[in-house]
Amino acid sequence: MFQNCSRSSFQGKIVEIPGLHVDNFEYVEFTTPRAYFLSHCHSDHMQGSTLVTLEGIPEKNIDETYVTVTLVPAGHCVGAVMFLFQTINTTVLFTGDFRINEKDIYKYAGLHDVAEKPIKINTMYLDTTFIDLVYENFPKRSQSIDAMLKEIESCLLTGSGVALHTSAKYGYEYVFNKIYEKLGRKVYVNEDRWRFYRKISHLVPGVTNNDNETIIHLCTKRNEKNHSTCIPRNYPQFLYIHLSAMKWMNSNTFKPIQRMSPTRVDVCFATHCSRSEILGFVNYFKPDKVIGFPNPYIEERGLKRGNSLREEGKLESMLVKRFCS
Repeated sequence: MFQNCSRSSFQGKIVEIPGLHVDNFEYVEFTTPRAYFLSHCHSDHMQGSTLVTLEGIPEKNIDETYVTVTLVPAGHCVGAVMFLFQTINTTVLFTGDFRINEKDIYKYAGLHDVAEKPIKINTMYLDTTFIDLVYENFPKRSQSIDAMLKEIESCLLTGSGVALHTSAKYGYEYVFNKIYEKLGRKVYVNEDRWRFYRKISHLVPGVTNNDNETIIHLCTKRNEKNHSTCIPRNYPQFLYIHLSAMKWMNSNTFKPIQRMSPTRVDVCFATHCSRSEILGFVNYFKPDKVIGFPNPYIEERGLKRGNSLREEGKLESMLVKRFCS
């Protein structure tokens, strides 16, 4: 991509991308046209992309290089984007954490040319969190949410509180917003989460830091009974809802929720692609080279979990090596 440069050429350099941002985008099961992405993923100068100049280094015989950088919605959480880097002869896609349904890929205008055909990708840095064979399929997030909302609605009719426990600190904003949209109840979050969410309240209207406003809270501990440390106002009884993806293995067709006990429901909610979604994404674009993270991209067989590439500096090394080759 960049000629005559070594790993140390651009190491430690930060290049500003002026005016490039994604606003008002959260993951959804897409029903909107391709124009939606053009209007919501844009820069102040060009819709969807901007031109970045990498200054040359004469003493190392490195010429000035121009790179077009495009932000593409990643579907992982509010504001998550993929980075598309393009020079005159090379295209690199860095997905970051992402989830895209194979049937929705064609709607991503930033990944298609003017003829609406998939762009040619030379190297794809691919999120392979669930590349293992045991994670062949996940239900759509909309299916999981619909099933969960029925459980919450029934619980609220009894006057019980609802405790939501998530597998990660962020990435469930879609859940909170849907609860608020469908049931008119916000989710209480503690001060630590609120410090972040209040800065993007227009993107996450479904959360609050006022415990008098709701009887649904984001649970910070794996405790189905005692929630005194989660929300100032305690309730005699709670429905404990655990949202995760990793436990849902070896299922081709399954219900998106599982009743574990009278007071606990587990929900399959994945913010990363399933194995079939990963393969579908790769097969759609057919890149020349795929580099998986945190697991190697292996199409033919499953993987043992823990075969991680997410060691300090390793991903950075791969990126720099490729960009400077």
